[in-house]
Amino acid sequence: MIKSDYFSLKSLTALNLFSFLLVMFPFAIATGPFFTNFLITLLALYFLFNSIKSKIWHYYKNPLVIIMLLFWFYNILRSLLSVNPTLSLESSLFYGRFIFFSLAVCYILINNQKVLLYFGISLWLCLAIITLDGYIQFFTSKNLLGWEQIEPLRVSGFFKEELILGSFISRLMPLGFFFIACLPHFKTKKIIVILSLLFLVALDVLTYLAGERLAFFNLIMGTVLIIFLVPDYRMLRISAFIISSIIIVYLSFSSPEIKSRMVDHTITQLGLDADSEKLNAFSPRYQTHYVSALKMFKNNPLFGQGPKLFRELCHKPEFYPQGCSTHPHQTYLQLLAETGIAGTLPVFLLLITVSYLLLKQFISIYFLKNNVFLSSSEACLLIAMMITLWPFAPSANFFTSWINAIYFLPVGFYLNEKNKKNKLMLKI
Repeated sequence: MIKSDYFSLKSLTALNLFSFLLVMFPFAIATGPFFTNFLITLLALYFLFNSIKSKIWHYYKNPLVIIMLLFWFYNILRSLLSVNPTLSLESSLFYGRFIFFSLAVCYILINNQKVLLYFGISLWLCLAIITLDGYIQFFTSKNLLGWEQIEPLRVSGFFKEELILGSFISRLMPLGFFFIACLPHFKTKKIIVILSLLFLVALDVLTYLAGERLAFFNLIMGTVLIIFLVPDYRMLRISAFIISSIIIVYLSFSSPEIKSRMVDHTITQLGLDADSEKLNAFSPRYQTHYVSALKMFKNNPLFGQGPKLFRELCHKPEFYPQGCSTHPHQTYLQLLAETGIAGTLPVFLLLITVSYLLLKQFISIYFLKNNVFLSSSEACLLIAMMITLWPFAPSANFFTSWINAIYFLPVGFYLNEKNKKNKLMLKI
């Protein structure tokens, strides 16, 4: 009996430790890839060890998990059969840690329900600090740590030379709404609603000031989806975005430099200005990357060239060297070029599934008014996934560790939400 109590206490201590690491995860993402990777690896190993030790195989039976595991195994096999297995395996071999990280998030939430509230507080606190720091850098040219702006018209804050502040905010905003949806009696507390409104306005405007056009597009996309698919917070998001838009329009007209980058430069790169002879896919530079990626895909349409090999093979004359880069800057073209149809299909299936669920939510709200298909929390998580899976926009390197941390984080919370409904995964 004493031995049993000892092991129970030991398991509880480990659970509390890894719960704490999960709660601190938003701050790890804000510090960059090192601590992000470190926590992902620890949490992934924690779940993997517990799943083997306690034989909790039912976590692996979820269709979403099966698709992700098949994608991982395929990429390892494709790397081994590529022209440069050593380089290719750098992206594919340990990619599975993100899948186990998602399962670790689900596992911890099931076994320690308080984590959900604490993680929400941590996320909003992290966003608050990053927002304050960003505005300080915008107005003084230096952030709280004394780091100067890398570019005069770009705000990076704690991310220093990495211009990803806007990406961080825009991709985590739907996840922030998920935690608002988890708060009891949120709409009955007017002071919280007002503070949330002001905070959302600050986040919107800072994303614009960060100078990342893709991040601002993601913000608009997430906003539109929340307005149409999350009725509980529709008015909050509409009100915040209207105020934000007024401020952004004012900033654009009062600061020609900001307008030049975010509006005029975008129009020019798309080829929509009077001087352009043809339209471009987002920009002339991106278009060359896309041509190179398509040539690689045509060279091996079924299996592609191998993960991480775009950067190496694009130098070959047959693959249009003018489009050379570390990656094609477009998720689906990168997958087609590097993993072929076989590797792109799992991700495309996820896109179709998420789109289908969100479409059913739209139909249930506007045509079956008394039968809302998804809860607010589920809808917010699926919106976060849709921003990741959206095919008609430039993107980061699909296999980059930092961006995958943001990609896979909502997946763990979504698995937990589905478990609440279906009771597929029991407490261990």
